[in-house]
Amino acid sequence: MKTIGHYVFSSLALALLASCIAAGPANAGQITGKFTLPFEAQWGGVTLAAGNYSFTLDNASAMGMLHLVQGQKNIAMITNQGYNPKASERSALVVVQDCGTTSISELRLVGPDVVLYYQPPKAKRGSSTEERQTSQLIPVAQAVRGE
Repeated sequence: MKTIGHYVFSSLALALLASCIAAGPANAGQITGKFTLPFEAQWGGVTLAAGNYSFTLDNASAMGMLHLVQGQKNIAMITNQGYNPKASERSALVVVQDCGTTSISELRLVGPDVVLYYQPPKAKRGSSTEERQTSQLIPVAQAVRGE
């Protein structure tokens, strides 16, 4: 006959095992990448100068924290506002220009097959010509670590 203590111990051991299994994939999918920004742009409330950048993404899903580095200097930690698990043809940043403001609105990643969305800053109202929104892609070199 099983005792209550044995039942409690078994339940706790099972819960601990389940939490270890659930935590494993989150750490296994850390993504690193780099890109060259040819102009100044806004990303997550931070103004980035033109130049070479690298990043580490903790989790390519909802609320994944992106650590942005330029050279040896930590520039920002940016949280996405949404994501979509869909395949992209290539890894890239989507840059939009609206009323003279250039900002990064998406990070598309091949491998984890996800698109992360970022809120561009509120654009000022301008003439209809100025208000036209244009976009371009900046290639991203990436690697998925720990898999």
